[in-house]
Amino acid sequence: MDIITPRMVLNEVGVLQKIHRMTLEIQEQLYANNKDVYIIGIEKTGYILAKTIFQLLEKLIPNKLFLKNLKIDKNSLEILDFDSSVNLNNVNILFVDDVINSGKTLLYSLKTILNARPYQIKVLVLVERMYKNFPIKPDFIGISLATTAENEIQVRLNDRAGFEIYLI
Repeated sequence: MDIITPRMVLNEVGVLQKIHRMTLEIQEQLYANNKDVYIIGIEKTGYILAKTIFQLLEKLIPNKLFLKNLKIDKNSLEILDFDSSVNLNNVNILFVDDVINSGKTLLYSLKTILNARPYQIKVLVLVERMYKNFPIKPDFIGISLATTAENEIQVRLNDRAGFEIYLI
């Protein structure tokens, strides 16, 4: 059995540069309509990334910002936890996840809020794999990687709570 050594794709500094660039793009697109912004992070690393984006956006736009966590069972695609009492009508929604693989998790996550009639929905991912099984096209992408089906992308938090991206 071969032991696969993870290969770093981006270190903490490179990831932070990507996050700052994406935050400026978000500012350009969401500031103009002056509507509330709900940043919804897909549990674990997606939520931590959403929190980082939230903290940066607080300094850049006057819109009211809200941060929400969405827990989804990625095997059964059941929503485990999301505050459904939140009024998402006529607001900007930014879905955040660390990696988009097939697109299935994001697609099923999006279906939970479509009936709320948001003003717009945008998707941000730190890493986009070039092939997908579902028609999800992120609006904000940190880095796009062409990989094989055997490759795995991992976004890890380092000791200082910064992000690093590995190809396995």
